[in-house]
Amino acid sequence: MSETEKIQKLFNDLHSGEPWLDVTLTGMLKGLTASQASAKPLDNLHSSWDVVVHIMFWRTNIYRKLIGENPVKEDEPKDWDPVEDTTETAWQDTLKCLEENKNLLSQAIADTAPQRLDDIYKPNNTTFYELLHGIIQHDVYHIGQIVLIRKFI
Repeated sequence: MSETEKIQKLFNDLHSGEPWLDVTLTGMLKGLTASQASAKPLDNLHSSWDVVVHIMFWRTNIYRKLIGENPVKEDEPKDWDPVEDTTETAWQDTLKCLEENKNLLSQAIADTAPQRLDDIYKPNNTTFYELLHGIIQHDVYHIGQIVLIRKFI
């Protein structure tokens, strides 16, 4: 198995497979209603929905870096923009977008030649290997947030 295949497996397992930590993003979101997903049990805490949108923002950022695009586009929502529409339909749409978002990055990882992992993404002097492991670590951190948020709702 190549290094990119290993990274892709780690990423996919964390999203909805069988990761080492026994918690997946989709597993933590399963069964949440829009009301629960948008709940902010503490004043300074984000909702699970906010966290999901944040995760997608950064996955998109890494995806675009991998394919050579500008990671942030001016006409798109910014990081941690508030969720405005908290209807059940909007929540289901968000979950569909999350799956599409995962599929895009997963495919980009698969399409990355292993030797490219050592290449440096010049704007922040980070290797693609570090960027990919970084997004996995980012997902783990925020899954932990969702675990805690769920305990309070």
